[in-house]
Amino acid sequence: MQIRPDRAEALHLLADAGYGPQRPWTLMVQISVSGSGQMQPLAMDRFLQQELCQVGIDSEFGVVEWNILSANWRYGRAHGSARDAHMTNVSFAAMDPFFAMVRFWDSKMAAPVSSNWGGCDDPRFDAMVAEACQAFEPAARDAALARQRAAGVDEAMFIWIAHDVAPRAMSPRLRGHFQPQRWFVDLRLPIIQ
Repeated sequence: MQIRPDRAEALHLLADAGYGPQRPWTLMVQISVSGSGQMQPLAMDRFLQQELCQVGIDSEFGVVEWNILSANWRYGRAHGSARDAHMTNVSFAAMDPFFAMVRFWDSKMAAPVSSNWGGCDDPRFDAMVAEACQAFEPAARDAALARQRAAGVDEAMFIWIAHDVAPRAMSPRLRGHFQPQRWFVDLRLPIIQ
């Protein structure tokens, strides 16, 4: 599957599932309006809400404070703090394979152990996590992680909106770049020699 914005295909897929503008699918999303360096979460959520509405998905927001939203990852979807949400919209750090994938997709990481909020319990993902963890050669580990990521994309386990979490530019060849004291970096300026 190739993930791409395609409204006509979305309408077709939802119609095949029995949904559409005349019979919308209702989705509850738990969000916060600020926190943890999110860019403009409410504006972004409202934009997504409008886009989803055009294909027959009515999204409702359960607005909570950022720390509550973050804590809910550990409580899980079945906990009362999820307030019947089907998903959450948060920013998170994805600095290594554990933080980016394993904690969300490994059944052993289900709440309250880690951040498998939705309770993903798929033997395929458990096997891919085990394969990556048991691979000691970098090329084999990278290949196992690439298969795991591709499977997660195919399953649409996340909807990736933006990646803005503290970008850094680090290279001995980098000249003329100064790390700003804010979240936005103009990548047109650095010169790599």
